[in-house]
Amino acid sequence: MLRVILFLFFLSLMPVQVLAIDPIGIERIQERIKALDEAAGGNEAERSLKIGYYRDAVKSLQLAEDFSALAEEFKRAIVEAPKKAKQIQSRIDKLTRQAAKEIAPDLSKRSIASLEQQIAQDKTKISSISSELAELNQALGVLQSRPDASREALALASSHLEEIESQLRKPATVNVAPEVAEVSRVALEARRRSLAAEIDMLKLERLSHEQRLELLKAKSGLFELQLNIARAAEQAAQEEINRRRAREAEKAEKLTARAEERAAGMHPLLQAAAETNTVLSQRLTELGRANETATERLKKSRNLLQQLDRNYQRVRQQLEISAVDKTIGEFMRSQRSNLPEPAYYEKRKARRARELAEIRLAQFRIQEQQTDLIDVEQAVKAILGASEKALAALSEAERQRIKKQLMRLLKDRKDLLSKLDNVYSQNAKLLGDLVLEQQNLITKIQKYRELLDENLLWIANAESIDWQWFTRFREPLSILFSVGNWLVAGGDLGRLAFNRPLPTSAIALLIIVLLGMRKWMRHKLVDFAKDVGKVRQDHFSHTLAALAITVLRPLPWALLLCYGGWLLQTGDTIGFSHTVGSGLSAAAEMFFILGFFRALYVKDGLAGSHFRWQTQPRKVLSKNL
Repeated sequence: MLRVILFLFFLSLMPVQVLAIDPIGIERIQERIKALDEAAGGNEAERSLKIGYYRDAVKSLQLAEDFSALAEEFKRAIVEAPKKAKQIQSRIDKLTRQAAKEIAPDLSKRSIASLEQQIAQDKTKISSISSELAELNQALGVLQSRPDASREALALASSHLEEIESQLRKPATVNVAPEVAEVSRVALEARRRSLAAEIDMLKLERLSHEQRLELLKAKSGLFELQLNIARAAEQAAQEEINRRRAREAEKAEKLTARAEERAAGMHPLLQAAAETNTVLSQRLTELGRANETATERLKKSRNLLQQLDRNYQRVRQQLEISAVDKTIGEFMRSQRSNLPEPAYYEKRKARRARELAEIRLAQFRIQEQQTDLIDVEQAVKAILGASEKALAALSEAERQRIKKQLMRLLKDRKDLLSKLDNVYSQNAKLLGDLVLEQQNLITKIQKYRELLDENLLWIANAESIDWQWFTRFREPLSILFSVGNWLVAGGDLGRLAFNRPLPTSAIALLIIVLLGMRKWMRHKLVDFAKDVGKVRQDHFSHTLAALAITVLRPLPWALLLCYGGWLLQTGDTIGFSHTVGSGLSAAAEMFFILGFFRALYVKDGLAGSHFRWQTQPRKVLSKNL
């Protein structure tokens, strides 16, 4: 601490020395520039030169003032930043203790409207804190990379200052006018003042770096804690709304079921109204479950986004501080391999957008039905009027009873429609938030992927090849070239083929037929090639038949390898035999692909005769295949 105080004391003396060297200020220089601009006649080149020197001096002096202001901020940060960081840490500890001790608020006594209002306020708070936290993390990353940059800037400024002082010690040049030399010296003095202020600022910046870094980390920790608290409050309110909506839906479904039971055996008009209410109540229950699912998905998406953001900030800050070492390289490689695919979230986002459109359409229909039931009595009269013929045979007492029961059913429907409208609105909000969160996930995944790919390019993905590297293949090679292992694999293959006579016979017969048809297929390709280009004989079916022959020619051996691999993989084999099965399956795919292209390029084949490919490229490709 004593060293810091002494350093600040000596730094406070340095600006006084610089001011003593500089006898002219910005205002006087600007007055001289104005006078030179207004002056007429004289040496125009000399006047322009003076104005240029004076303007350089003004820029240097303004830079010196800016550097001095920054130096004062850094000087205050040395003393004030630790106190502020301590206060923020105390606040973090207090909030953490309160969160641990406080009992979750009883939200059951609050109305749904007040809970929705709280959710809206929490969302605003979350958005504000998230943007501030993003800016703070960006500033934190810049600050962590500043020591190297400030060290280079300090060395460069010191070198420039030595050059300026060396120029100031030299006598004035003889072939330069005295007035111009004086103005040039003023510009050099101003530049020296600017460099001296910059050096002071850089020294104070380096001296205050740790304090400012700790302060930013404390602020970042506070914002993260506040963000988690706000998200937890929003989550709790949303879950309470979901629970309450679910209870209301269950209650409405039970009431509607009882009403439908009472309507059973009654007039078809009442039965139809009760069935409509049942459908609405079931939809209400389904939407309640859908809201719970959407809330859970939203929570998972936010947690994943938060985790990705933490990992992204960690990697980016590590890359800005120092080069990539083995530990951070392995971490980056594991992060890259476990990074989710953006296409997955793109599909989910598109699905949610479609669901959102369907919900808005359904909500529009619900609102239309609500409009029809604004006046329930009028709606009952309209329904009874439309069913006048069906009610004509009933007595007045029966008609009044039906009217009364229909009135009750329509009132229940009006209540169901109101609840459905609210639940649809809540569902639309949740899906909208989910779409936005998944878009943020896609953006963050792509950004993190770019960062990892850009830096993983320069990280070795395997150890260097040396003698030890070759010794590792001793055991695998001994297993591969072991006669006993191959005898066991061959025995397993024969046993499995014998145990499955039907597929084995079918595959063997197919292979024999295809091999027997090879000469016939070759002749057919020649015949098709002769007809190509002849108007009366050429036909598109010839090209299709040539394509089928091209596919069938490499099929026998590929089929044999594929069937052998399938037997060894699906049977009761273990160890070497199972591995041979995997190798045979992979070899079958490659054999078929290479065989197909080789058959494609043969003379009179599909590529040459039907597609008119040039002869020389076909010969080269066929030869290499």
